[in-house]
Amino acid sequence: MKKRRKLERSEAARVKVEGTSAIKKMAIATPSTAADNIGPRVKALVIFFLMVMVLIPYGQVLGFDFVNFDDNQYITENTRVSAGLTLENAVWAFTTKEVANWHPLTWLSYLLDVQLFGVKNAAAFHAINVLFHALNSALLFLLLCRMTRALWPSVLVAALFAVHPLHVESVAWIAERKDVLSTFFWLLTMIAYVHYVASPGSRYLFVVLLLALGLMAKPMLVTLPAVLLLIDYWPLCRLEEVGPVRGGPATRWRWLVIEKLPLFALAVVSSMVTVLAQKGSHNVIGSESLPVWLRAANAVVSYVRYMFMTIIPVNLTMFYPHSHFNLPFWQVIVSGVILVAVSVFVLWRRKSRPYLLVGWLWYLGTLVPVIGFIQTGDQALADRYTYVPLVGLFLMAIWTVQDLSVRWSIPKTALGFGACTLLVALTIATGLQTNHWRSSTTLYEHALHINPSNYLAHNNLGAIMFGQKRVDEAKVHFMKALQANPNHAEAHDNLG
Repeated sequence: MKKRRKLERSEAARVKVEGTSAIKKMAIATPSTAADNIGPRVKALVIFFLMVMVLIPYGQVLGFDFVNFDDNQYITENTRVSAGLTLENAVWAFTTKEVANWHPLTWLSYLLDVQLFGVKNAAAFHAINVLFHALNSALLFLLLCRMTRALWPSVLVAALFAVHPLHVESVAWIAERKDVLSTFFWLLTMIAYVHYVASPGSRYLFVVLLLALGLMAKPMLVTLPAVLLLIDYWPLCRLEEVGPVRGGPATRWRWLVIEKLPLFALAVVSSMVTVLAQKGSHNVIGSESLPVWLRAANAVVSYVRYMFMTIIPVNLTMFYPHSHFNLPFWQVIVSGVILVAVSVFVLWRRKSRPYLLVGWLWYLGTLVPVIGFIQTGDQALADRYTYVPLVGLFLMAIWTVQDLSVRWSIPKTALGFGACTLLVALTIATGLQTNHWRSSTTLYEHALHINPSNYLAHNNLGAIMFGQKRVDEAKVHFMKALQANPNHAEAHDNLG
């Protein structure tokens, strides 16, 4: 009898340990154990540091105006939004497909801003965008710290996210509220999921609810269920023999996919609604205008361009015209070779450095909805599309440095100096890039400085000048827009 009771106690202890073993196994993800002893004060100091980092380059937006680049469609010339938050407008937010999207939560955020601050208060709209970006930076730090138990790598990834110049468009552009708002729910969903993994049960409902809210801010979250599978592999290490399922990796993967079927179902529904909204607004470019092979070629090149823009964030602009049939073939070949080479390398090192595979697939996968396979608009790529995907590249870079610093015994002072130098340089670059969004005129003039053939910038700048009764100057810009793109209907209309 005593032996049986002892076995029962042992089995109960084993089940209790397995309930949290996935979180405990995360300690193997990094050689650092600094985060194991993190207290709330340290976390609070890091969050304060991240908030200050965000405010340094983005505080200037409080003096910025609206721009006539979708801000007018979303706010200043939108009669519904201008009326503020009413019951009728709240219902409209959930039923409208205006601006070729279904994102009721984003509309509600604008309606609430107008109700609280007024429709002409551009500073308030900018401030809310910056606030969400700061919160996202803090949530990313807390998420990584919770998952990996690595303090400094988590801080550095969050800091890079906070001040990288590629994120300026998502933050400084009022019309891109959907980016920062949806990412807020993206990160909350991941945090809720990590808590669910630690203690399975009803917490899963919070994961489903937060994902649904995020999808109602922007359908970019359709890839989030796949990202949750990635973190199951690393750093949660859920392929280990823990939990209710026994068997090999294939069995474990099958169970993890089944676990996320409700999340995938939400993503499918959101994708269908988005495609219908885009087609209903005639915003989707057909295969007769842009063949599938050309979309695939542009996607391959864009993946690599985003990588280089991450490393060297220069010549960033509000619109990158699609090259259509003028895309150099050599760029496609070289880009394809780079993508294949990186993919082979991360697969080769997946056991010793699993973060490389996770970061790479995070980057590739989260870009799929906006990489151009379904072409909406005439852009080849856009800075705002990197807001979430860059986290994957940051993970790869920072954890690689962490591993190499331990292997090569690099002094912490050298690492700290290098990190500070990088963050200062990025903060300055972000501040300069943010300044271009000060007004419509500064935005388009900068775009034309980068690319004199930017027909969208010519057309929009011409519209500004026409509104200022500078007819001759406006005419020049409309004609230059048509020289760059003879099929640009709006420029034809404006010139007429």
